[in-house]
Amino acid sequence: MLNINQRLQEVFGEAIRASCPELDNPPLSIAPSQQGKFGDYQCNSAMSMSQMLKAKGIKMNPREIAEKIITNLPDNELVQKTEVAGPFINIYLQKTFVSKQLSNLLINGVQPPPLPSKKK
Repeated sequence: MLNINQRLQEVFGEAIRASCPELDNPPLSIAPSQQGKFGDYQCNSAMSMSQMLKAKGIKMNPREIAEKIITNLPDNELVQKTEVAGPFINIYLQKTFVSKQLSNLLINGVQPPPLPSKKK
């Protein structure tokens, strides 16, 4: 089964690197939203990125950075829409994607990871 958080980190990591190529190791912070009205997940990287850019002498407010990240999001199967809320990006997952994941889980159950064979 697909790890949604990991896949979102891949997608947003690509957008963040494209948004601020002048940062060597930009922060990537994706977390489940604490309240449903703020989406399914949130990206909280813009504030830290703003501080890192400021240290390099580049002034850009966190909201501008968040908007730039959204502009650079690659096409993907996960994200239905995004909203900038201050320095945060609220992420809403595609309902068809979530439905497919749940159906797969219900049909196949949770598959444990393969265990290495024991040597005697």
